[in-house]
Parts: sequence; C-alpha cells; structure tokens
Amino acid sequence: MHDLMHDLACSVAGKEYCIVSLEEEKNYTASIANCKYLRMLDLSGSDIKMLPHSIGNLKHLKALYLSGNRYLLKLPSSLSRLQLLETLDLNGCSNFRTLPNKTSRLVSLKHLLIDGCHKLDYMPRGLGKLTRLQTLRWLVVGRTTGKNVGQLSELNGLNKLKGELHILGLQNAIAKQGSTYLKDKLNLKSTYLKDKLNLKSLVLGWGCRGGEDETVLESIQPHPNLEKLRVIGICNHCISCIPSVIRLSSLEALENVSETERQEELVSGKSTTIFLPSLEELEIKYCLNLKGWWKGDVGEASNPHLPCFPCLSQLTIEHCPNLTTMPLFPSVKTLKLKNTSSKPFQETMKLKMTKIEAPSSSTLHPLSKLESLEIDEVKDLHSLQEEFLQNLTSLQTLMPEGMRRLTSLTLLEIIDCPQLSKRCRRNIGLDLPNIAHIERIRIEKGGIVEH
Repeated sequence: MHDLMHDLACSVAGKEYCIVSLEEEKNYTASIANCKYLRMLDLSGSDIKMLPHSIGNLKHLKALYLSGNRYLLKLPSSLSRLQLLETLDLNGCSNFRTLPNKTSRLVSLKHLLIDGCHKLDYMPRGLGKLTRLQTLRWLVVGRTTGKNVGQLSELNGLNKLKGELHILGLQNAIAKQGSTYLKDKLNLKSTYLKDKLNLKSLVLGWGCRGGEDETVLESIQPHPNLEKLRVIGICNHCISCIPSVIRLSSLEALENVSETERQEELVSGKSTTIFLPSLEELEIKYCLNLKGWWKGDVGEASNPHLPCFPCLSQLTIEHCPNLTTMPLFPSVKTLKLKNTSSKPFQETMKLKMTKIEAPSSSTLHPLSKLESLEIDEVKDLHSLQEEFLQNLTSLQTLMPEGMRRLTSLTLLEIIDCPQLSKRCRRNIGLDLPNIAHIERIRIEKGGIVEH
C-alpha cells in the first residue's frame, strides 16, 4: 500500500487495526489477542497451521480471511463465539477437514467460502440455523454419522442462498445398514431446495455406490426457475429418476457427466409435447449405456405429441453410442454428435411436415436455425436425404473435421448456403482442406452455379 494511503487508512481505523508479523507464531498470536475491536483479519496465504484459541475474543470481528493456507486442518472451537462474523473465507485450504462443531452459533454469517477444500469430510450439524447465509457454494454429505455430523436436511433453513451450489456425497444421504436403508437419515417428505429462489445453478454429485438415489433426487427438487443443472456420477438405474429433479421451467443449461457405465433411461414417460421449455444448452457425455429419455420407442415422427426442446440452441452428445430416444431439438443452432446414434437427429429432421410452434408464437421449420453441424463417428448415419436437408438455410459450418473421414464421398453439393459456400470456395475457403479429397464440389447460389 502506498505510504500516504496506509497512513490515511490507519488514521480512519483508529484503534480498530493492527499490523501483524507472522515471522514468529507467538508474536502474531499475541498481536491478535490485543486487537479486541478488530473488524477484519486477513491471514490469507500465510501458511499458518492453526489459529490461536484467542481468536474467539475478537467479538467485533466481521470478516476473517484464511484462503490459501494449505496446512490449516481445522479451526478452534472458540471461533463459534464470533457472533458478528459475516464472512469466513477458507478458499484454497486444500487440507482443511472440519468446521467447528458449533458453527451454528455464527448467527450473522452471510458468506462461507470453502472452494478448494477438497478434503472437507462433512458439514457440521446445525448449519441450517445460519438463516442469513447467502454464499455457500459447496455442501458435503458425510460418510459418517454422529451427533456433530450434519446431513442433507441442513439445507432446510438456508433459503437465502444465492448463485451456485454444489452438493457432493449424495450417495451418503441415506445410510445403508445390511440390506435395508435408514429412512430416518433423510426426511422423505422434504424438498430441500424448493424455497431457495435465488439459486441459479445446481451441481449434484454422487460417488457411485448404489442406494436409494431416487429418494434423494425427490428430496432435492429445486425451484422451477433454476437456470443450470449438472449431474455428476449418478449410478445404476437412477438416471430414470432425473425427471423428478428437472421439472424446471427456466432451466437454461443441463449437463450430465457420467462416472459409470450403467445409465439406461433418463425419463420414464413422454406425456408432454414441450420439454424443459427454457432449456438452451445441453451436454451429455460418456453415458455409454444411456438408451433414452423414456421407456419404449419414440414412436412415429408424425406423432403430434412427440416431445421436443423448444428453445434448445446448443446440443452436444459425445460417447453415448446407445442413445436413440430423446426429446427432439428443432431450434438448435449448434449441434455436435460424436460416437452416438443418429436417430434423434434424423427424427428431428422428419418434423418437416409440420411447423414447430416457437415460444414467441412465430413458426419455424426443424433445424432452420442450425448454423454449425459436426458429426463424428456416427456409424449408423449412411446418408442425409435431400428432403431432410432443405431447411438448413442458416448452416455456416458443416463437419469441418469429420469430412476428412468421408473418404468414399465423390460429390458434395452446397445450395443457397452463403456462409458455408464462402468457407468452401475454391482456393480461398477456410474449410477447403477438409473437402479437398472430394472429386466433385458443386456450389450453387440463387440458381447460379459458382463452380
């Protein structure tokens, strides 16, 4: 800090500041003990191994910054006496394991920052009493049980949470005892996230072990205006339970990243034509046994009740070789298919016989908004019929890498696709190297053949 600014800050602070030397632990411990009116204490990146018990005497402390202290394992129990503390920052304390048992006494706490505390075992019982808490990006459901170990039910009182929340260890939400499950570990009637209206993003994490994950999913039903949902490591048949979680009218992004190979069905019914009406981005990756979003076949494409994503603009499906049924995606702008079935894509194209009702009450043809199409390792796709391609009027990028693998292709025709035509133009097109092996390339614009 510039000397002048330093002096000004000290003058304004009066007796409410101190300069602490961390060269010797005894010195900084004594300095802290003498700062009874301290409002903010920053020990970030100081490599301390523990806080002194005297920290509990700083009754006026409102902010405590401890980020980046990799040797810090726990906090003293006296910390729970800081009833005016609003911010506790433990970000990047990579070996930190437990919060104080009486953390619930920090009644003024608004921000509990624990990003990067990867070894945190559990949340303390009573955390749900911190009703002013606004920032809690991580909540860990512990493997162990005990009087000081909080469970998923701690979420009940935290209705002021904002932004993003990661809930990890959900395989521990219902404890297994022999061949039965301890139902009393989870209140089956609770919906822990329903009233958290300021949450925008939710990450649900399982370390796959099996269990009654369907019950867990029902208990964490979020509010309908959630914008982004990510599911990590869900196992066994439990993908079929996700419909109970994604009844979300404002969802904008949904991602499922699998850590197992057991997924089978994502949705157990297809009773509605509009599916996740505000979903804009969807990624499904490495779900090797995921077959579809419902039980049974998708039915004929002429079925007027065939479910579809009305607002989906970005869709990526990678390494899901068995995925053959899902809601269709007529409004998508960016589509990437890799090592998956072409059936959902072809079923979407077959929607051409009817116009899709858009949310704005305008109409559109299926895939007429598609700007970028990448198809790679889609083994069941043998051809794209002309009648299916006629609506791709917005296409700008077509398989820039995958085209090279179509070694038997002898004719490529690009008709009335100005952006794509520009990229494939002879001698100067950016995508020309990817199609140079094709014997005949015909580009037509407004009835005029360019070459």
